[in-house]
Amino acid sequence: MEKLNNLKTPFGHIKIKINNIEVKFTLKPLEKKHIFQNKIFFDVDERYLLIAKIPRKNKLIIECFIDELKKDDSNIESGERLEMISYYLNNIKLSIGAESRGEEDFDNINYLDNGLEILNYNEWNKNYIIFGVAWKLIKDYEIEDNYVREAAIPYYS
Repeated sequence: MEKLNNLKTPFGHIKIKINNIEVKFTLKPLEKKHIFQNKIFFDVDERYLLIAKIPRKNKLIIECFIDELKKDDSNIESGERLEMISYYLNNIKLSIGAESRGEEDFDNINYLDNGLEILNYNEWNKNYIIFGVAWKLIKDYEIEDNYVREAAIPYYS
């Protein structure tokens, strides 16, 4: 695992800001294909966790975003305790996800044109935040579109 201040993707460089200051994060490559009970759960081109240290403060604004984003379209794909936004460019889909679990619920979430913004007004018990990122060149939208979403869920790491 290496410390970076951005991750190069087909859509641009992913960066993280905390209280409007760009921070380095740990990049953890993950398995790109997962099969469960003989069924493909996901199969993507690239898949990572981005882990950033956060200060113990009462008010935090955390952004995970794509700098100089190139996209054709975007879609919010959130679920229970999951915040996710996806982008499409040509036949590539990229998703950025964050999960609130246990005592670490997000107070507010904003879906930006180029990423996610998490607002917290209370001190967290953890000193880090994790984002999941995945992308894939999609050949069959009916089957593969959901692969990227599932692969970007941090909990599945």
